[in-house]
Amino acid sequence: MKKLIVIVIVIFSLSGFAQPQPEIVAPMTGQRMIPAIIDGKYQITIFLQYEDADMDARSVYSVSGWYVYDNKQIRIPLVGIYCNGLTLYSFASDEKRNQVTTLQVEGNNVWERAEKLQNLSGYDEKFTFAHEGDCLVGSWQKGNRKLPVGGVSADEIAVWKEREFLRIPQKEEDVWIDLRQLNLYIHDFTLEGFYRGKEENRALLKYDCPSRDNVQGMCGAGQEIGYVTLHFDEVMNLESIDDDRVESCLNGFTHETDTKDPNKIIVSPFGDKPKVYYRIDAAKAQIIKLKQ
Repeated sequence: MKKLIVIVIVIFSLSGFAQPQPEIVAPMTGQRMIPAIIDGKYQITIFLQYEDADMDARSVYSVSGWYVYDNKQIRIPLVGIYCNGLTLYSFASDEKRNQVTTLQVEGNNVWERAEKLQNLSGYDEKFTFAHEGDCLVGSWQKGNRKLPVGGVSADEIAVWKEREFLRIPQKEEDVWIDLRQLNLYIHDFTLEGFYRGKEENRALLKYDCPSRDNVQGMCGAGQEIGYVTLHFDEVMNLESIDDDRVESCLNGFTHETDTKDPNKIIVSPFGDKPKVYYRIDAAKAQIIKLKQ
């Protein structure tokens, strides 16, 4: 009986320490079901899935799928390309369909290739969804007949979507921070540390992402590396954000880790500007600028 009591106490003691920890959650969506209406009369549903990205820009990609008139439910195959808008085709030719899904077209750069794919001929039907100011304008074309397509938002046509959240477990309800909505224009986060205090809570995130989505041109192969500190009050309301970039092709500086101290970072700007030093304190979820 004594042995049983000891075992139960140990189990409950260990489970008490196994508290859920904050984490980065990065869901990716590669499929979309898009309701729309042609000419204000014909209700349709478009289904699309991600196929492939351009070799120079992951924001330009191909899709495949189908659409149906809601009152008929006969699937009409579609292929298309997403590039600052969405272009969809219904082709009878397998060769034409494969050309779009594999992005097989000649061009000196991603934008030239995308423009060619957006203006192919030989289709049975064509949908276009283009941004005009703050509006998304859609159209359907078959032969010489062209009709407007409505009921579609700009967010719906982005078939491939990457999102990143910071999830902070709480007793009552978890706190979720959408990191892509912080207007920092950076991504690919990892959680370096989380600190819970009496009056303030902090999350220290590291990012390491390409300087540009398009690998061609200035800084196409460059990296943006740095640390974001999220400051929360005692009840986990986000109060402020700090962004300390330690490497940037766009802004002209690189970084290295001190060989004697792995928590010390040395930032070296291009030219004759002085070096800047930081220390990473993961336990307290902070990056400290050092005086030299």
